[in-house]
Amino acid sequence: MKMKKKMDCFLRGFINPIGWNSEGQVKEFSIYTQDEEDIILKGDDIKNYFNIFKNQEVILGGSFLSSKSEARVFAVISTKPLH
Repeated sequence: MKMKKKMDCFLRGFINPIGWNSEGQVKEFSIYTQDEEDIILKGDDIKNYFNIFKNQEVILGGSFLSSKSEARVFAVISTKPLH
């Protein structure tokens, strides 16, 4: 399923693995923001792409797919490493 290519905001934080498959490979990531919020990341080929940035500080561009009242999910369009 393709994500909408709309960039509404930017998030700054650290990329963290949060889900693994039965072979121990990371299958899901989140960003832990400066506001101490853990937000689930979605996007095209995200598990391969974010292995490069695992545990690094980045700025992500994209848009939220969920509201503040439920688990926050962010559709990633762009990534910029800070270090």
